[in-house]
Amino acid sequence: MYSSSISFALLVVAVAVVASDDSNATRVFTVDELAQYDGSDADKPIYLSLKGVVYDVSTGKDFYGKDAGYNILVGRDSTVAIARMSLEKKDLDLRHDVSALSAGELKALEEVITTTYARKYPVVGHVDFTATLDSSSAKQDDKVEL
Repeated sequence: MYSSSISFALLVVAVAVVASDDSNATRVFTVDELAQYDGSDADKPIYLSLKGVVYDVSTGKDFYGKDAGYNILVGRDSTVAIARMSLEKKDLDLRHDVSALSAGELKALEEVITTTYARKYPVVGHVDFTATLDSSSAKQDDKVEL
């Protein structure tokens, strides 16, 4: 429980730091919006999200573009898959849920983010995972607690 809370707190701080830099305005993506940047449209950039932070990986088109080996990772949050160095559906479906990751997997995730993604690819936004909730099914008085 604590590691998930700490991870979420670190994500919020990281997003706040990125968003506070006016020279690099960032966008908030819903899960559905992010899916549009999966490399299938040559006129759109290619985006990949890790821990809710969206990176423009278009310069890595040979790896992430349509029909490329790692294309399955783009247009979505691939936190768990990257942490586990996996392209398996079960890991891709977990997306940003780090609660099942081991300490070693969390360490590997942080390492690949800092040594690869943060160095090579610009941050273009973050994912608002709560924006995918179906608001029509919630009552007006219901409160969502994070």
